[in-house]
Amino acid sequence: MDCLIAPERLELAEAVRGFLAGTHGPDVLRKLDEGANRDPAIWQGLIEMGLTGLLIPEEHGGLGMELLDAALIARECGRFCLAEPLVESAFVTVPWLMSKGETDELAAIASGEKLITPSHTINGWQADGAGDALFSVDPLRNLTALPADASDDPHLLNLGGLMGAAQLIGLAEAMLDQAVEYSKIREQFGQPIGGFQAMKHMLADVAVALEFARPTVWRAAQALDDGISSADVHISHAKVAATDAAYLAAESAIQVHGAMGYTYEVDLHFWMKRSWAHGGAWGSRAGLHPADLAAHPIKQLFTRNDVDPGMVDDCVWGCCDTIGPQAGDIGRTAWLVAGLPQHVPGTTVDRQCGSSQQALHFAAQGVMSGTQDLVVAGGSQAMNAIPISAAMYAGQPYGFDNPFNTSPGWVARYGDGLLNQIKSAQMIADKWAISREEMEEFAFHSHSRADQATSSGVFAREIAALEGLEADETIRAGTTQEGLATLNPVGGEGTITAGVASQNCDGSAALLIAGEQAVQECGLSPRARIHHISVRADDPVWMLTAPIPATQHALKKTGLKVSDIDLFECNEAFASVLMAWMKELGIPHDKVNVRGGAIAL
Repeated sequence: MDCLIAPERLELAEAVRGFLAGTHGPDVLRKLDEGANRDPAIWQGLIEMGLTGLLIPEEHGGLGMELLDAALIARECGRFCLAEPLVESAFVTVPWLMSKGETDELAAIASGEKLITPSHTINGWQADGAGDALFSVDPLRNLTALPADASDDPHLLNLGGLMGAAQLIGLAEAMLDQAVEYSKIREQFGQPIGGFQAMKHMLADVAVALEFARPTVWRAAQALDDGISSADVHISHAKVAATDAAYLAAESAIQVHGAMGYTYEVDLHFWMKRSWAHGGAWGSRAGLHPADLAAHPIKQLFTRNDVDPGMVDDCVWGCCDTIGPQAGDIGRTAWLVAGLPQHVPGTTVDRQCGSSQQALHFAAQGVMSGTQDLVVAGGSQAMNAIPISAAMYAGQPYGFDNPFNTSPGWVARYGDGLLNQIKSAQMIADKWAISREEMEEFAFHSHSRADQATSSGVFAREIAALEGLEADETIRAGTTQEGLATLNPVGGEGTITAGVASQNCDGSAALLIAGEQAVQECGLSPRARIHHISVRADDPVWMLTAPIPATQHALKKTGLKVSDIDLFECNEAFASVLMAWMKELGIPHDKVNVRGGAIAL
């Protein structure tokens, strides 16, 4: 998809840059950082430029421009660390309200009389009240927050992700500009450090990352404006590219300035703090490096069990989207980050959604074969730092739109259509005649079961608290079927909504797999016995139906019947997937995911 930016769009962005350069420079940021009050003239200037009504139709007092225009302005807001909540109110909430057909507030927002944001606290502005309703407040002191349940709306999340990515582009550009300028005046060995080849290469890497990230963000804005079905994928790609560029710019700026403390010389610390804040804004633990996230449960295995980690034969780890901080064999990296013996190897397995289960299979097979005695198996995913399917699009700079459609053999067999889990979930719902109401009832039970299990302490032994987090954040105890019914279908049509889909989250888990001899030598108490392991696949276009043949195969191999098994666990990728599996195999719901599943956890 081409992304052409008209000159008039650039002119408006340049005008905003000029205004902010004169009113929101480092001196203003320093005062705000020290607790000074904002200058009302800055907000008034933004209003007079028409920015509060940028996306609002002319009949409601706005300029009637598009998301690409807003993204270009958000980039300038990021460049100057704009403290006012312009982006959140005018560029995120406004298009979301319009998508809902809500127009009553638009004129007040365009005139600057009202601010409505998707968060209760934005850049130090505290919302008035708990966000139970939309109401007017003084825009220079408080905000109005959207209702709490709006925060789960996929379109709102996409808008927030897009504008966050655009601001990161501006932040990265500001840091690169300052680093380049400072490299001209900071000297080592009697000459400017900017003349050293290593420094040139480092700064060039940032410039290249930005050259890739900018059009990625602009394409995402165009995709969201056009309402194409893969817009969420473009948003995820934009978040990854912009975050990578901003982190690279921040790290390079630290190098140029000698250390974090030196960044105060040119007020670079304002940009760096904001860059890391935006980069970590996709989830409450998104700022945690994926290797540290993975290392946490591995370390806990040896804290809770009196076992010498040097006895471990291997660490087998499941992970998808192994790019960036998840690349380079995160199974081995996580083991080393945990501070455990260097002689123990590690390997990473990618069987997509079944990656961690396959890690368990490989660990068990090693022990069953007698070639290994003690193996750590587990997996992790940092979906907020590296969004789902990010690896699928990592080849675009090298001429590969995705892993499949540029292969003549693949196209000959499966066509050139986009492989999409949401599309597959809808196909399954249609084939097995599963209604939206039935899926929402299933999702309701997933949350209520998970909430009950958490409240009763069932998960307490399984969870190792991390940075104060002691329970799953994704369980929505107040979920109701009535509330689920208000969500819009993903992509605008069909019966699949975010409410009947699995969670976007960060997590990790680890198990200790031991043979009989290791159990005796280490004095371990077995928690479970692995009776059978097998895998099966299905049509990749349908992709999510594979649990059906996999279960049929396992039952046949073991000679077991459904009635022989007390409890089942099956991945709740989407409600339709599990419900089709239950229908096909005759498995009652009261035996399945009795403590909730991936829709809640």
